[in-house]
Amino acid sequence: MATATAPAAAEPSGATGRLRGFWARIAPAPATERLWPFSLAAALVLVPLLWLLLGLVLWGASALTGWPAAGTSSGIVYLVAIIGLTPVWLLLVDSLARRGAVITTKFVALDFSKGETTTTAAPLQLNVPGLEGAPINSSSVKQIHEVLSKATTTRVLHIDLGAGDEWWVTRLFALVAGAVDAGSPETIVFIGRQAESGRSQDGAFLGWIDTREAFRVLLVTHPELKSIRDRCRAISRLVEEATASSPPAPIGPPIPVPTGVPADIWTTATEYIQNIDFQQLGSDTKVRILLEQLGRYEAQVTPEKVERVTRGTLAAFDEALYTEAIDITWPVEQKIDALLRARGRYVAETTDGAFSRLLACSVVQSDVLRQLALPSPQSS
Repeated sequence: MATATAPAAAEPSGATGRLRGFWARIAPAPATERLWPFSLAAALVLVPLLWLLLGLVLWGASALTGWPAAGTSSGIVYLVAIIGLTPVWLLLVDSLARRGAVITTKFVALDFSKGETTTTAAPLQLNVPGLEGAPINSSSVKQIHEVLSKATTTRVLHIDLGAGDEWWVTRLFALVAGAVDAGSPETIVFIGRQAESGRSQDGAFLGWIDTREAFRVLLVTHPELKSIRDRCRAISRLVEEATASSPPAPIGPPIPVPTGVPADIWTTATEYIQNIDFQQLGSDTKVRILLEQLGRYEAQVTPEKVERVTRGTLAAFDEALYTEAIDITWPVEQKIDALLRARGRYVAETTDGAFSRLLACSVVQSDVLRQLALPSPQSS
């Protein structure tokens, strides 16, 4: 008995067909790594050191081999100057790439606008195994500091809030404060467990926020954390000045209080100045002291009363938190409409509610509009 087969569905044509094909071609891309993963201060410090090192190499070569000769070294000096500025060049390229800049000259053309269309990152697990729910102490502070330091090497960071009881607001505050000082991560994506219509979804997209905006809002909504941060900045300045001396301040009798410095600030600062662990931290001093002081605050209010990062915490971010998302199960027309209406520089892509990745709106929107502008094959 012959069986009838349904005719194959006609392929969509025109703009709709091109958009469906376009959306299917968008594939997750690895996160873009920065060419210079360190701070601006590190770059500025390294430049004269490179010049000094290259100068010593040239001086040694000239003394041993006679090259370069005194009369022919002017061009080499310019070359050394350019090479020594390598950290600055890398920082400049990173900055242009972040802004999607397009530079065109008669010698070279650089287009960063088509670089990154998606971002990926592993969720940050800040709680040290075995110390979940415990205040930061002298044993865990180093491990937590290491986790925060790793976070500054990526532009976009994912934080899994779980059921809303895993992240403490104090830890989030330390993260964004360090990110603002370091310049990265620039964006934080919040994911977590979400219950809707009697169904629980782990890894659901809750929103993304610029780290500077998150820091600004937390300073306003949590005055006690702002007070701790301001106190830590004053302490850090004193510690950095003292530990930058050679040799470091000796461990011994109490050091006299400098003029104009509150006694309680100086008392705390001397604890760190005379602690050998803090004499080696350099630019990381601010974050470590902030973590130490937040740990004391956590112990003072007791772990049970320390505020957790919940949906209510995220709601306080108000318009600074972007929650637009596009689910891959939606019809293509709905996806495109949501993309074109997105108000932030990213829009999340989800799979049945679970977060998949961020799409860079400026890049994808431009490609969508380009597809819409193309003439239909039937009209040619």
